[in-house]
Amino acid sequence: MTTDSLEVRDLTSADDEQALGVRTRSFGKLDEASRTWWKSVQAEVIAQRRVLGAFGGERLVGTAKGRSFSQFWGGRSVPMSGVAGVVVAPDYRGRGVASLLMRALAERSIELGDSVSALYPATLAPYRRSGWEVVGAQHRITIDSAHLRGLGSPDVRVRPGSKADVERVQQLLEHSYTTRRANGAKLLAPGDIEDALAEDSFSYFADDGFVLYEWHEGNLVVTCLVAGSKATARALWSMVGSGSSIAKQVHAYVSPDDPVSLLLPEEAAHEVFQNRWMFRLLNVSAAIAARGVADRVSGSALLSLMDPLLPSQSGTWRLEVEGGRAELIRTGRSDEALRLGPNGLACLYAGTSLHTLRTAGLVAGGRADADDFLDAAFAGSTPYLLEYF
Repeated sequence: MTTDSLEVRDLTSADDEQALGVRTRSFGKLDEASRTWWKSVQAEVIAQRRVLGAFGGERLVGTAKGRSFSQFWGGRSVPMSGVAGVVVAPDYRGRGVASLLMRALAERSIELGDSVSALYPATLAPYRRSGWEVVGAQHRITIDSAHLRGLGSPDVRVRPGSKADVERVQQLLEHSYTTRRANGAKLLAPGDIEDALAEDSFSYFADDGFVLYEWHEGNLVVTCLVAGSKATARALWSMVGSGSSIAKQVHAYVSPDDPVSLLLPEEAAHEVFQNRWMFRLLNVSAAIAARGVADRVSGSALLSLMDPLLPSQSGTWRLEVEGGRAELIRTGRSDEALRLGPNGLACLYAGTSLHTLRTAGLVAGGRADADDFLDAAFAGSTPYLLEYF
């Protein structure tokens, strides 16, 4: 059977048992808590038309969902489809089902207003063929909790958080990501924040920051910490370190340039874990217009894009940059255009240097002076994500 024999359509709640069955065959059984969480997410994406299934007759053989998020690029919020739950029944693998679903999901995400997409790959090849490329990582560092305990700042008043702080968390995150011109960071959704503020987790707030953390297997795990000043950073990290008599280690999800290593008297990260994630532009003109670029860079360059998955995005574009904003304008074909596919464009958008992209074979042609311009326009901090989705 080929993919021509399959039908891709929206899932409904009537498909839940089949969808869970395909998921179980792909990743194993869920415990009761995880099953409850899966069902709540499934209900959410069904209501939003954000989950698709591939059917062979009445049988569901694969699913994919694209959850709605805001991801920051150059310090500006860009609508992002967080791809998750891409599963294919074992007896249908290797038949192009995943590619079929990824095309349909990309088209649906564009229809729903998403400009870019991100995912954590279980395997690289099928996503890379569909135009997603590795551009960043989730960073988790391990810190001796005793080093944190002594950081306290007596001038900062810290209070416990509650579910009334959902909006405050979003405000502080947005301010932090904008001020730092963050790349890749995802804004937490209200439901995720409510879960993080639940009674079985821990949260503390200062005027210009907060920390979310929890216990896990005898250690503490910091899922998010935002601080607008040195004093607040010290106070919040010290609050986490106050559990050092019991928890000897703190695992913290942070950006690659988090200042915690500059605050501690000893090496902060004795261990660093990285989980790589992939990225793609869906609506190229909207994605470029939404992204922040270097304020002091101005100029233009020609890009020739070939996108087999989304052929409507293919063609020759002129990139115009001025005053921290960028725009893509369709133009006629030119031999001077930089030639690239969706993988190369994803890396360029994420700030990967043209030298690296040329060495990897992801771009070709173009003008040497355009390389310098593009490097300067998209330069910025290393892309990162703090959480899964």
